[in-house]
Amino acid sequence: MLNVAWAWQPIALAKLHEKAEMEAEQRRIEWEEEKRQRRIKEEKDRRTKSLSYWVDSTLLATQPTYRHMPPAQPGYHEVVGPFIHRIGVENDSTIKITGQKLSANKPKKLDYAVVGDATTIHGLEAPYDEEATDEVLKVEVLKTGEDVISFWIANGNTDQFSNKSIEMATFE
Repeated sequence: MLNVAWAWQPIALAKLHEKAEMEAEQRRIEWEEEKRQRRIKEEKDRRTKSLSYWVDSTLLATQPTYRHMPPAQPGYHEVVGPFIHRIGVENDSTIKITGQKLSANKPKKLDYAVVGDATTIHGLEAPYDEEATDEVLKVEVLKTGEDVISFWIANGNTDQFSNKSIEMATFE
């Protein structure tokens, strides 16, 4: 009589070896992720001070926001990263630090604001994926001497959005 258990032994050992390799790979991935998370936390813990500089406010880019529209309540906007301020510059430009003042060599005015719809996944990721979003508010630059109310009266009930082209920021 032939012992069948011996015939199955190489297959069982191969499966055990494969399972052990998969478990070892999973442990290695988990260990790498833990190491990455510790490194991020250490870097964050070393950041103990804010940068404090004077900046011409006309150089600041608009802040991205979330638009909240609760049912049967007034809507409101929430600024994303309210303590993070960006200065628009051309891609081949730098920002110069002179004493306590920041200035742009080639400033660039960003004529839009990202306004993510807080009720959708796409809207929630909009401020963090600015180059790919279509959730924008286009900024109307008023002519010298014109005020907001006069512009509103002169242009009431007209499309001020569709024909206005904007250049989205690119990040390098």
